[in-house]
Amino acid sequence: MPTEKGMSILEIIFSIGVVVLVITGTVSLMVKSTSVKTNTFSRKEASEIAERIIENLVDKKNNNRDEFWQLEPVLGETLPQFENYIYGIDYTQVTDGDCSDSPPPTCVNALIKINWGDNQTLEVKRFFSKLYY
Repeated sequence: MPTEKGMSILEIIFSIGVVVLVITGTVSLMVKSTSVKTNTFSRKEASEIAERIIENLVDKKNNNRDEFWQLEPVLGETLPQFENYIYGIDYTQVTDGDCSDSPPPTCVNALIKINWGDNQTLEVKRFFSKLYY
């Protein structure tokens, strides 16, 4: 019976293939993880922008009602700390419930749309009413 000493060339090739597969999987997982983390951070910043815009709208509604109820849409604006994010605000009249369907509107939804990067978008809707203070 012959004794086996060393490895055959097939065993070496198979071992290298397994190592390459493990390394490729690990690198792929790391790249995907980094991408998800970056996307999550960007959405968090967009959410913070939406929150600031809503706070400004609520403040304007409470302290400068006439200007707020002119309902001027906003297009292509940025906030100073968030230059890579572009936002717009559009208003739609609400006619449900106690809200009047005749002009001037008594209830509106403000739609805040924030864009960044490669077609990334976050939309937030906020209801405003003249009826309740």
